[in-house]
Amino acid sequence: MVRLAEPYNTRFIPGGISQVPGASERLSAGGKVLELACGTGVGLVRLGAEYAELDLVGLDGDAYSLDQARSRVEDAGMSDRVRLVESGMEDLDAEDEYDVITINVSMHECRDIDKVTAAVYHALKPGGYFLNSDFPFPDSAEGIRSIPGRIMSGIQFFEALIDDQLLSVDYYLDLFDRHGFDETGVVEVTPVHAITWAKK
Repeated sequence: MVRLAEPYNTRFIPGGISQVPGASERLSAGGKVLELACGTGVGLVRLGAEYAELDLVGLDGDAYSLDQARSRVEDAGMSDRVRLVESGMEDLDAEDEYDVITINVSMHECRDIDKVTAAVYHALKPGGYFLNSDFPFPDSAEGIRSIPGRIMSGIQFFEALIDDQLLSVDYYLDLFDRHGFDETGVVEVTPVHAITWAKK
């Protein structure tokens, strides 16, 4: 999954983010950003390099990945701007703390996706952004028969075997609406990569 996630991070930061209305401007202005499921820190370092005024927090439940992230952050000279937290996404407990929360190819792995989404909403400051970079599952038989749909079916067959969720763009947008976000939208980065976003 680590190598799979890297090209998604590369397309997500900054190109994908630049297509979300107002998100680049919010990040360029500085503030506090949380990356959920930060893994080995690839996204944190890309965010820190692209947006020099940010204070960054990376959250992940895997101690080994966080050790790798710590080394990556140190090598990038960002230790003074990045804090790492060992925790599951479901245990996020913050109120009006973050300007932006991001997650890359991991939202579908939530064991309680409603709990995580509610926690993200509460953790964001008013007007804050939630940016979810993921590979969307087709939501129709026609979509599954398309070439991108067949690719996604192959990738997500593995996901289904390990009890992850097969989620479409429409599912994410409905999820954000149910949890009270004021604005939602989607950016198709490639046929197998979408950013669904929400604004508090």
